Parts: sequence; structure tokens; C-alpha cells
Amino acid sequence: MKSFIHKSFFTFLLIGISCIAKANVVDDIASALKQGDSGTLSSYFNDSVELVVVSKEGIYSKNQAEIIVSTFFNENRPSKFVALHQGGKAEATYVIGKLETSNGNYRVYYLVKGSGGSQKIYQLRFEKE
Repeated sequence: MKSFIHKSFFTFLLIGISCIAKANVVDDIASALKQGDSGTLSSYFNDSVELVVVSKEGIYSKNQAEIIVSTFFNENRPSKFVALHQGGKAEATYVIGKLETSNGNYRVYYLVKGSGGSQKIYQLRFEKE
């Protein structure tokens, strides 16, 4: 009985730590979006990222995606990011938000999945409102 309680405790502890780590990644990404910090944002990119930046879309390498996002931020200086909706499952989380920039507002969507023990961005979309 005592062994069962210990196993249950450690299982719940690991689940809790996993949820906290995922929340921190999602919050870090939101902060990078708000600041227009393509370096921090790209540190969460998977090796390949499905990227949509207004009319430019495709699957890009991590380095290519960083350049595209950096160019976008240089042309559209972010001033505010607000997460409007968040959901998903244990292995994947998505966030839909609004990015206010110097050239108008954008709807932002990103999908974060577990990869090799860490959370990575697999999809990122910036769509003009």
C-alpha cells in the first residue's frame, strides 16, 4: 500500500511539473511575440516549422523561419500581444492571440508540441486582421 502511495505521488508530481514546464514555454513564446524578439522565439522552433507570415507560407528550416520572422518584426514593430484562446492535449498546446504592431493588428496562432523532452513550435501563423 505504501509503495502504491509513493508511486501515485511521484506520478502526480511528474504530471504537475510537465504542465508547469509547458505553461512556461507558452508564456515565454507570448513574451517574445510581444517584444518582437525573433531570437528568443526561434529558440523554440522545431527543426522545421510550418510558417505563415501574411501571404508568405511554407515549411521552413529553423534558420529560415527566424529570418522571415525577424523581417516581419522589423517591418511591424510589436507593441502588445494578448492570448485570446489556448487549448490542446497533453502532447500539444495551441494558442490564438492578437498581436498589435506599428502597422496594424495580426491574428497569431502557434502550435507547441513535445520533442525530445522539450516543447517546440511546429506551426506559427501571422494573419492580418
